[in-house]
Amino acid sequence: MHNLVHSLKFDLHCRDEQQAFALRQAIAGGLQAMMAEIIDRVCARHIPANETVRIGRLDLDLGNLPSATLDEAFALQFSALFEARLVDQLQRQQHNGGPVTAIDTVLQVFTCFMQTGRLPWWADPDEYDLTSVCNDLIQRMPAALLAFFKQHTGNIRVWRRVVKQLDSGFRQFLFTQIDLLRQAQAAWPVVIEDIRLALLHTALPSAQSIPQLQPAALVSDQPVGGGTTVTGPAGSGLMARVLARLAQYAPGYQVYLLEHAPQLFAHAKQDNINELLSLLILQDLFPEQDKESGILKAQLKDNLHLPSGQLQQPPLTEPIGEPAVDLPETLPGPERIMIRDAGLVLLGPYLKPLFTSLGYWQDGAWHSPEAREKAVCLLHFIVTGNTTCKEYDLVLGKLLCGMPLQEPLYTGYTFDDNEIKEAETLLEAVIAHWTALKNTSVEGFRSAFLQREAMLFPRERDWQLVVERKTLDVLLESIPWGYGTLALSWNTYLIFTEW
Repeated sequence: MHNLVHSLKFDLHCRDEQQAFALRQAIAGGLQAMMAEIIDRVCARHIPANETVRIGRLDLDLGNLPSATLDEAFALQFSALFEARLVDQLQRQQHNGGPVTAIDTVLQVFTCFMQTGRLPWWADPDEYDLTSVCNDLIQRMPAALLAFFKQHTGNIRVWRRVVKQLDSGFRQFLFTQIDLLRQAQAAWPVVIEDIRLALLHTALPSAQSIPQLQPAALVSDQPVGGGTTVTGPAGSGLMARVLARLAQYAPGYQVYLLEHAPQLFAHAKQDNINELLSLLILQDLFPEQDKESGILKAQLKDNLHLPSGQLQQPPLTEPIGEPAVDLPETLPGPERIMIRDAGLVLLGPYLKPLFTSLGYWQDGAWHSPEAREKAVCLLHFIVTGNTTCKEYDLVLGKLLCGMPLQEPLYTGYTFDDNEIKEAETLLEAVIAHWTALKNTSVEGFRSAFLQREAMLFPRERDWQLVVERKTLDVLLESIPWGYGTLALSWNTYLIFTEW
């Protein structure tokens, strides 16, 4: 059984400053550990091991406690009052429908992740695997699962996360169960044929090649039927015409396109793929405009030099599916976020040189959205030494790289030998310049300082990080650079650290 306390607040009234200091020492030195033992013991007595109970808040008034026998009096009072209040809360929950079941907990974890990219504060990241979670929900709560996605039809972040984070089996489940996606999947060949017909007289110099044209070749400058090569203005504008045509379809088509984009655009350049993904968040596709990377139709026409009127041409087939519904997210904004890589703030002065040397940051801007995503994932490697990561472990990395916390990102990037070498060189440089670490190994530095739990919460326009303290932290006094206030050139906010 795991019992977690999100926050613990003591409100003490003392006769003088000396007593206040003594009580503070007593709380830090032993009372918190005593409280944890009492909570575990009382909860084990009243809550079955296979049930989950969540209590929003408990206020306990322990009354007057004698300072001479503080520990004993505190234990007696706290144990009695906590048990009484817990029993009362359990009775209330039983009256309102009973405790939360294990599968209910899994659903709550999943829906929280899909909306925010994070897990609930009470969820242990090591206990949840996305593939297993998806399989459990498909088998045990399919109706509730589908209800969530139907409720969030208009939430672009949810759908981006579906494509970037969830496996093909789960996506296929959605395509077969949600009307909008099922209809789009069935009509996909019609969409491709529409594009082929629309490009009949503009994309190729010879109409004879059209019957042999395959979807992947639509955006390729490689030879197509009969050895004819699409070059010059027709070839360079082909991708733009395909994108413009796809822009006219309903959101269901766009989700299905995102699923099949790697195959459809197998021979396209990476920049074209980026244009395609940007197109998927136009206002007429999703009601939620993404201000970070979204582009408007006028911008698309100017950037890709489309012929006049191309974007307004009506589709040859009617859009299928209902329009997306702009539903608000069911979760509030971030209050306090638990993270496990707080030591990243110690690397602040080294981040810009690292990202610049790798080409992620160039000429005062991120080279591409993918470069920033890769930077976030590389920070995870620096902390853990693992080349694989989960989005819910990347909160501080997103914050350091100026990425919105709820923005989905792809976590399947691979790093080449140079990227691995540069990351390890950074760690070696930190150890060398921080002379108090002496002969500390890279792994020792990771475990001692980088892999540290902390609480992250917003502070007006900035962010505050409160880090768990350990005995080794006396070495922080000798670190030759500051970390209390972190300002990075690409961020509009500061990160304040209390360590």
